[in-house]
Amino acid sequence: MSSTLYLHIGTPKTGTSAIQLFMFSNRNALAKNGCYVPNFKMKYPGIGQHRNAHWLIPAVKNDSDYNANLSHLKKIAEEYKTIYMSDEAIWNTCGFKPTFWEGLKKDLINIGIELKVIVYLRRQDSYLYSYWAEQVRRGRVLASNIREYRATDPRVMRHLNYYKYIRKGIMPQIDLSNISIGIYERNRFSGENGIIEDFLDRLGHMSVKADYQMPQRSNNISLRDVVLEVRAKLNQIDEYKNDPEYINALLLKVQSRLEDEGRLKNRNTFFLNNREHFMEKFSGSNGKVASMLLGREDGTLFEDMKVEASEKAEFSTEEIVLVCGYLIQEMQKGYFKKVRNDAVKKFFK
Repeated sequence: MSSTLYLHIGTPKTGTSAIQLFMFSNRNALAKNGCYVPNFKMKYPGIGQHRNAHWLIPAVKNDSDYNANLSHLKKIAEEYKTIYMSDEAIWNTCGFKPTFWEGLKKDLINIGIELKVIVYLRRQDSYLYSYWAEQVRRGRVLASNIREYRATDPRVMRHLNYYKYIRKGIMPQIDLSNISIGIYERNRFSGENGIIEDFLDRLGHMSVKADYQMPQRSNNISLRDVVLEVRAKLNQIDEYKNDPEYINALLLKVQSRLEDEGRLKNRNTFFLNNREHFMEKFSGSNGKVASMLLGREDGTLFEDMKVEASEKAEFSTEEIVLVCGYLIQEMQKGYFKKVRNDAVKKFFK
């Protein structure tokens, strides 16, 4: 093969956005060092340009665009030995489909490109909570705990059996030697550049160069504690569900105010105070990933198996009302600001 395509498939909530932002922010510098980051300039609702592998997903696949993009990759491969593409939705939508990998591998071989896969795994309880919280913030789910979440979307558990997913979904077509499995844990990535250094090493043993620019950290602060609980309840109202960014901006102001007042705590209703039992479901799968896929003799996949402590997950009526009251105040500020601005515009016409 003349070139290698490194396809980064997530999983979601493993620093994927930070990696994608870094790669796109340094396209020119990376190209000088032999790694090309294609920008196919395709537009999908809610999907940024940095997710440049989204066009591979069958649900959005268009044969004309697909073939045109393959032709573009063929031209890139004539000049560059390393090509990077990424989209975390591949893990959730295509990861367990051998036919997807078979077709993609065949198409790439036909244009002289070898396929390698990079995937990061996160402890299942931490991953699922983070993923659920994001879906709540985006107005996509109403569930307040894992029992409700699984009842409304049974598929959420399917992606968490990592061994089965990789062994039966990807490996029938992609040899293990061409699958790079990283473990996403807080204490695993040392140094100023954290996961970026780890990723570049997997991307053909590259390293952080002096001419690379580290992008600013995302200001996408997560909702938590009672504020997240209120957000989940508000998803029952279409106006808040269909315009999530408006209500999230206000709730972040409410959350900041509660933090300043010392009212926020470390509470988590999602696992119903039973995270240990939840993780037991995956002990066998995780052990196989560690021993059979990563060659770890002790069978340990995640070094930090300590369940994060959280206070009893109860929110009082007073707390809920306070959040709603602060939220109304923020809405009023926005309304009166708009009225004032409209009046000023009308006066100076």
